[in-house]
Amino acid sequence: MEAADNLGGSKAGYGDVAVSIKAFPKVSVVIVLWHGDDEFAPNANILFDSTVTDYLSTEDMAVLCERIMEKLVHSGRKEGSQ
Repeated sequence: MEAADNLGGSKAGYGDVAVSIKAFPKVSVVIVLWHGDDEFAPNANILFDSTVTDYLSTEDMAVLCERIMEKLVHSGRKEGSQ
């Protein structure tokens, strides 16, 4: 959550942990994380509003997700080292 806060993210009501990040004025991305257990492996999902295709192509959505994840990982590493 701290890493998402650095990107202006807010808590979302999905999975075990989820954040919503406003990537562009009309495009939000929700990242959902599921903790693993004895039966199921950890999992993650990336959700978009159904109107995202009005603004971004599939390739642009993939690149956007890559960039957001890179920033989250980088920010999380900074937080963890302090």
